[in-house]
Amino acid sequence: QETVRLLLDRGLDETHRDNAGWTPLHYAAFEGHCSVCESLIEAGARVNEVDNDGKHALVLAAQEGHTAVVAALLDAGANIHHTSHDGRSALRVAALEGHKDVVHLLLCRGADLHYKDADGRSTLYLLALENRVDMAGFLLESGADVESRDLEGRTPLHVTAWQGHAPMVALLLDTGAHVDATDR
Repeated sequence: QETVRLLLDRGLDETHRDNAGWTPLHYAAFEGHCSVCESLIEAGARVNEVDNDGKHALVLAAQEGHTAVVAALLDAGANIHHTSHDGRSALRVAALEGHKDVVHLLLCRGADLHYKDADGRSTLYLLALENRVDMAGFLLESGADVESRDLEGRTPLHVTAWQGHAPMVALLLDTGAHVDATDR
């Protein structure tokens, strides 16, 4: 942090972007350097600045499981509902990477558990598709809709059954998934 302060005092541009559109805040968030993030924000770094893929620092910190950085970015005004160009929110990337502490924090701060991407897929749907039983269970305990449907009318039970994921099928059935649900 001292090095960053020295650089800022000597004119480091906290808004400078590299070829991928990453700012110093993107790098600090991705690497989990909370105090560096705070220093950059104090110096004027914009927490909702996006890179070339539409990701801002909150999505990167959530993806890497940096709970303290996620909290600091939220405290500084990061948009908890922002999605990158590929439709991924901070909550979605944290859930897909298995970062339960980050998911819990984001839910406590108001992240949308029922968010769907452009294909109508909820985060629970994607977890079911990838057989991420523990995180799916956590989202279901948090109120995720077991009957959430994509644009084709498919439920998480449909996609996990097609993949042959017996533990996920059991979890979804135990939490009320309708075995006779039909798609379009």
